[in-house]
Amino acid sequence: MAIAIAIAIVLAVALAVALAFAVALGLDATSNEVAVPQPRRARAWMRARAMGQDVPYGAAPRKVLDLVAFDLKQAFFFGYFLLSR
Repeated sequence: MAIAIAIAIVLAVALAVALAFAVALGLDATSNEVAVPQPRRARAWMRARAMGQDVPYGAAPRKVLDLVAFDLKQAFFFGYFLLSR
């Protein structure tokens, strides 16, 4: 009788582990990342990096020097108003 109970407990634990494993795999398979095959994601990533972007979606961030204007006319124009007080 004790052996039958021990076998039943072992089978119940094995079934619980198998069920937990199946649920974990099922939840992982429904995520959005798994829906896209890896080679396609890798190609999109490499194409974005080749175009100078950090990520496949969205615009590439500008470098600081691209945002700074080196036109001295603007500096003199704003400097005139700053120094005229």
